[in-house]
Amino acid sequence: MSTLQTLPYQTDPLPLLAALRPYGGAVLLHSADRTHPDGRFDVVAAAPTAWLTTRGPGTCIHGPDGSRTTTASPFDTLEQWLESPAAELIGEEALPFAGGVIGLAGYDLVRVLEPLPPRRSPASGFPDLIAGRYAWAVVTDHHTGTTRLLQMEDARPPPIVEMLAAGLPAAPCLGRKAPHLRGETDPDAYARSFQRIQDYIRAGDCYQVNLAMRFTGRFDGDPLALYAHLAQRHPAPFAGFLDTAYGTVLSFSPERFLRTADGVIETCPIKGTQPRSSDPVEDRQLAAALLASAKDRAENLMIVDLLRNDLGRSCVAGSIEVSSLFGLESFGSVHHLVSRIRGRLAPDISPLAAFARAFPGGSITGAPKIRAMQIIDELEPHARGPYCGSLFMVDGRGRMDSSITIRTLLARHGHLHCWGGGGLVADSTLTDEWAEIHHKVGALIGKAEAES
Repeated sequence: MSTLQTLPYQTDPLPLLAALRPYGGAVLLHSADRTHPDGRFDVVAAAPTAWLTTRGPGTCIHGPDGSRTTTASPFDTLEQWLESPAAELIGEEALPFAGGVIGLAGYDLVRVLEPLPPRRSPASGFPDLIAGRYAWAVVTDHHTGTTRLLQMEDARPPPIVEMLAAGLPAAPCLGRKAPHLRGETDPDAYARSFQRIQDYIRAGDCYQVNLAMRFTGRFDGDPLALYAHLAQRHPAPFAGFLDTAYGTVLSFSPERFLRTADGVIETCPIKGTQPRSSDPVEDRQLAAALLASAKDRAENLMIVDLLRNDLGRSCVAGSIEVSSLFGLESFGSVHHLVSRIRGRLAPDISPLAAFARAFPGGSITGAPKIRAMQIIDELEPHARGPYCGSLFMVDGRGRMDSSITIRTLLARHGHLHCWGGGGLVADSTLTDEWAEIHHKVGALIGKAEAES
């Protein structure tokens, strides 16, 4: 029988996450910004009973009976993992996860899902998809001040009760400044890509393209210490941390990709950004300017239309609605325009199937989506890796939640990688777009320099 056990309330999930890292596959889905309407739950898990990695057309599946490789869709395996009964959450039905699949889909997973050519840029070294079957998790509800250990029938969790009773040491401290990152695209190269996109827009090939660049620096510290440092400075409602054999992902995302519950699917794209000011009067003026910006509203509306189409591939006809358009959401360093679109899933479409049909999020590609991604492939010199992908969890009840992995770092082989990007439209200016990218990365990790 599945169980749900009450634990002492964990106001901070990081000490428990640190204690669970030796068990492998440690993951945190973190509501670091509890002032946000969606900043309610933390989910901590580790030691998956099975896991898979996808690179291009091949998927390697690891389980209790060994490993095997297949060219079948990795989503077939994930669906099979969800056939096991979820934990029974009697009286706690609001909990967002009942045991199931947690994973990270990198941007290049799209090549498994859409007719795109092989990548032109070198691979990032990080899998296109890495996901595990997690039979237990510790879920904290910050609205009710409760923490629960949930277990599926075959769960074999570490001695979490005993670990908490003995007292957990504090999460590691950074003990040094955040690493210095340097842009890997020089201004002239970015200017050429910017102009190429403007040419495509004028020719009618596309309306918007999200162009990104990578920043890199040396880093040999503890990724969790860096995560703790940055999560305190930049709390985000859809933050996350994932330990893997291929690198550690640190995400401080403000953006939900897809959420499903009770047959309803919702997406919340961000498009439109304005830096914040420490002066309250100026900050209000900046927020008002963003709300009134015809350019930002037009960009947001393009992506809303794109995502209505993406959801339409999975929803009952006539059920899609825009529940909020151009809403202002303010975070530590930026204001954003956020819209909300929802619909009712068709009876024969699972949450994972809807995820695959809509991936990657339209707010980080452009429109039309396929053509925008082709242009991204042509112009971006570095693979995006986990950036602009999605950190997701889904269980057998049909509950799913997922972020878009913007504001995301990859610690790998002594280096730290970060990406920044922005949506280019007909009236974008080179100076403003270059400055916005550097502001986004600099606000997250500290001063970010261009390549000289």
